[in-house]
Amino acid sequence: MDVKWFLMQRTEFLRFYYTTAARAFLDVQRKIEVKEAPYDDLLYDESGDPPYLEEWNAAEDGLDVLGRSCVSTLSATIQLYFEEWVKELRIRLDDRDRMVFKKGGVLAGYRNIFEVLLSRPWTDCPADLGILEQVTLARNNDQHSSSISTVHAYHREIDRQKFPDLFFLSDADRRQLGADPDNAGLFFFSNQVSVTRDQLFDAIDQLERLAEWLEPQLVEFGHRLVPGG
Repeated sequence: MDVKWFLMQRTEFLRFYYTTAARAFLDVQRKIEVKEAPYDDLLYDESGDPPYLEEWNAAEDGLDVLGRSCVSTLSATIQLYFEEWVKELRIRLDDRDRMVFKKGGVLAGYRNIFEVLLSRPWTDCPADLGILEQVTLARNNDQHSSSISTVHAYHREIDRQKFPDLFFLSDADRRQLGADPDNAGLFFFSNQVSVTRDQLFDAIDQLERLAEWLEPQLVEFGHRLVPGG
């Protein structure tokens, strides 16, 4: 099986899916900005809020949920890619391998397997492995949201201890950190998981770089398993 080809099919679909789905939410916000129908009836609001603020925020939440759903699919793609190669190369995991997965997560587990198998460390891999690790982290936090009262997802304090510079973080939180790193411990710092288009596409790029670098090594190893290969 051409494992990388199927990976690239999934990553290209993710770009298409996000771009196509985001267009609807962005169009709502655009129409509100230019006062285009059905957002051209600017009735007086005693609250003093901008017209159609609720609709604007709903579109913003839609973009937020869309980004996180795409990251969840990307996380599954990472795991499926490595699982397929484990099957292709007939690798059997032992207790030590499983312990690495348990302690370090999906990427650390597969990194350990393939570093040992190929006798080559990933230190010269051109992909940003830290971003790929945080793909799974963002997925986990999205799938295990803490409250029904919000559509948002949030990082835990333990996440910041492991990744002081969280990649999938809201712009508001990032600005607060930029103003003063100590803001991370204050009540108004939300630790919100945020996946923008640029962040999602960057993470997809990192996975493709990893596959481009790793694939030739895996293919060559596979050939050696075939008699006469």
